[in-house]
Amino acid sequence: MATTTGNAFDTAETQAAVIRLGARYCAYVDTGDFDALVGLFGADAVFRVRDQTIQGSEALEAFFRKAVRGIHLAGLPFVSESADDEVQSVQNFLFVPDGDSTVTRGSYVDRIHRESGGYTFLERTVDMHPTGATASR
Repeated sequence: MATTTGNAFDTAETQAAVIRLGARYCAYVDTGDFDALVGLFGADAVFRVRDQTIQGSEALEAFFRKAVRGIHLAGLPFVSESADDEVQSVQNFLFVPDGDSTVTRGSYVDRIHRESGGYTFLERTVDMHPTGATASR
């Protein structure tokens, strides 16, 4: 494993941290743990889904409290490093709402801030994929 200095992180550490961040997002949104969920986002983070842009902790909490409940199933992310303190990630997902068999599929497209204390979302965009469509990267 390569060693790095300064603010740079090695690839394995970064990949593992991004996987944990995505897993916590799914767990917290599915269980309704809104305090923990909002804590995954930076103070001025942006969340985009469909035609909505939500920014800031209070707005995020209000949005997630009203969101459809269900289960999020996320694949492994493709992570690319863009700066010493930021990574980008694309992660496919399936969502199955409670009481409905309709499956929604798409990708999370993320900008993630990293620092010695952990990783947080700077920006998370939910890119919905209509049935029969393929993701564009």
